[in-house]
Amino acid sequence: MGLFSRRRKDTPTDYYPAPRETPVPSDPGFQLTVEDVFVITGRGTVVTGRVTYGEIGVGGQVDLMRNNEPMTTTTVKGIEQFRKKTDVARAGDNVGLVLAGLRREDVRRGDVLKA
Repeated sequence: MGLFSRRRKDTPTDYYPAPRETPVPSDPGFQLTVEDVFVITGRGTVVTGRVTYGEIGVGGQVDLMRNNEPMTTTTVKGIEQFRKKTDVARAGDNVGLVLAGLRREDVRRGDVLKA
């Protein structure tokens, strides 16, 4: 090849593999992975995390899962996003969910909420 011959340009995909996407079920429902757990006096147990897929509203039923085993079912009493109350949490939102009837000891980082 000479100095002025055409060569294929290198692209980032030549060096880095495409990212793997999280598979989303055909009926997504709702999923949130717990990042933190704390208690607000007078409100109850709050879990924070990012909604992986789906959406949930106040009053919705969620299953607390650990190692793909259901631990318990609870109700969402409230949803907060950036210190503002909201009625619905959607995929991609970082939220805090106030859960009914759970103690802080019942939930750990890494647990999953599914509906």
